[in-house]
Amino acid sequence: MILKLALRSLAVRPIRTAVLACGFGLGIAVMAELLGVGDVILDQARSPALQGGGDLVVSGSFGAVDNASYVLSVVRGTAGTRPQVVAASPSRKASLYLIKPGMAVPILARGGIPSLEKAVGDTEVAGIAAWTDAPADARWTTVDPAGVLRSMDRFHRPPDIPEFSSSWAEWLYFNGRTADGRVRFYLTFMVGPSPRPGVRTAGVRLQLDRDGQVANFSARAEVDEQVVLDAAPNLDIGGNRVRLEGFGTGAQSFDWTLSPPHPASPPQGET
Repeated sequence: MILKLALRSLAVRPIRTAVLACGFGLGIAVMAELLGVGDVILDQARSPALQGGGDLVVSGSFGAVDNASYVLSVVRGTAGTRPQVVAASPSRKASLYLIKPGMAVPILARGGIPSLEKAVGDTEVAGIAAWTDAPADARWTTVDPAGVLRSMDRFHRPPDIPEFSSSWAEWLYFNGRTADGRVRFYLTFMVGPSPRPGVRTAGVRLQLDRDGQVANFSARAEVDEQVVLDAAPNLDIGGNRVRLEGFGTGAQSFDWTLSPPHPASPPQGET
């Protein structure tokens, strides 16, 4: 039916039909060309060379990379990638504004670590001898994996919001089992809200499963808030302690001590 209408229209008004057909064809061709150009521009925008050198760009799906120092430590320290990484440099983009009477000029700025930017081959800064690292840049040039983990697992002050401050809590938890799976445990070190200034409530709970028989142990204490903020994830609660003893390649190592020691066949219930 459509073909019959097209042929009849062509027979009745050949010039108008031909011009209309050419217009449709030209529109489709232009759209296809624009899509192709858009793909090329997008690929070029993602090019590591345009991002400041290097061979690979790591970016967040919705903006900045969360815990970028941890990501950098893993990329530089993992056995699978360490031999292939010559240099890695973090960078951050932000909008700045030049303000003068009656005018504000937006500028997209990118900042990075001078020595690392030069190491990855950023041609924009390669020849600028005056651009050198600041003391604060050392945490990026020499990444301490244990320090990165401590910064991620640090504890915080309860928020100054009445409806939330009374229920604020942070914790560390560990779980494991024996090789045969007959013994399993779940261990929690929790620090709660402040009953009074400078003090936090805290507790330790151990759930021990031996051949399906579950026993729970707990201890409660008050801890100095500033000590918790300064030392976490190293915690001391009611004679029980947890320590970050080391940070292996791709894994974390904690040591904990519980007091008093548990009997060989712990009873059911809280003790």
